[in-house]
Amino acid sequence: MDSTASIFVPQGVEQHKLLAEFTVHGEPVSKARARFTKQGSKTVAYTPEKTKVGEHAMAAAYLKVAKKFNKDPEAAYAMRAHFYNGTRQRRDVDNMVKLVLDGLNRVAWVDDNQVLEIAARKSFVSKVEARTVVQVYLIGDLELPKKPCAECGELFRTYDSWENSSSPKIHCSPVCTQAAMKRKLRRECQHCGNEFEAPKSTSEAMYCSMECSYEGRRTVASCCMCDNEFTIQRCHVRKRNYCSDECKREQDRIVHKERRSKHFPGTCLICGGGTTRKEYTRCNPCKKQGVTGKPREQVENPGQKLRPKCAESGCKNLSRTRGMCGKHYAQTRRAEALAEVLVIQPVDA
Repeated sequence: MDSTASIFVPQGVEQHKLLAEFTVHGEPVSKARARFTKQGSKTVAYTPEKTKVGEHAMAAAYLKVAKKFNKDPEAAYAMRAHFYNGTRQRRDVDNMVKLVLDGLNRVAWVDDNQVLEIAARKSFVSKVEARTVVQVYLIGDLELPKKPCAECGELFRTYDSWENSSSPKIHCSPVCTQAAMKRKLRRECQHCGNEFEAPKSTSEAMYCSMECSYEGRRTVASCCMCDNEFTIQRCHVRKRNYCSDECKREQDRIVHKERRSKHFPGTCLICGGGTTRKEYTRCNPCKKQGVTGKPREQVENPGQKLRPKCAESGCKNLSRTRGMCGKHYAQTRRAEALAEVLVIQPVDA
């Protein structure tokens, strides 16, 4: 019996190239739906064993005739299948065709969407003659949209979903993608002006070397204390810039004196800082440091008068009471008290 004569012949099939014609003996198998099972706490889908055996039989029968895998993703195919059923069991033609397509997937073609024409028929015979006859034709090339690769320029296959995505595909293969990422680009150094090569991935590269990066990120500033010009990084420029730690400490001392003079009623006659009381001549810092030098000739407050020195000869301290310093005033007070005690009392007769 001629197998090809019993299959519906599509229009123009004479121009198609027959790649393989094979027969799988036995009862035709329909593509069964996936099954689910529990593996611990997870639900896992699996293909029934009968469906797996049927797909493997289709692939083995094709390779026995063709003896090679077809790996052309741009070729178009046609398939003709005749299913000879030995029983009256219900089998849908579309399910049997689905098993053939899945069995030949990645064997006769890369993906079953390359099959553009399908002709199938179901017949009933005796159990001994049950079989499946399949013919695979090459009918040309697929008419797919293509665009040039951004790296090598070759045309590659694309889809509308790829073009409408947030990151459209622009390279034909992962090799071109990696080559584009590693490709060097010519750039101009923002400091010295020389051209240099930088990887495309480092889009923020602005300098050709570490030296240019260090110098290019610095600027000239003026010290707010000594007015000397010095270089500083742009990100460190503030309203007040200092060329050294000494200038910074000197500024801190000046600010400290201003704050003490503003918030304290008295004025230190040694350093000019503030005192906690108006009658005090030394501030707490000078007192802690033991500073007992001469008072300043001029004070910040012109209306404030300098106190005279102690009246005792050789004493350099300022007078506080009765023209004497605290030390000599205390000595005088003790001497006066002792004199009052030693007054001779009259003797009774």
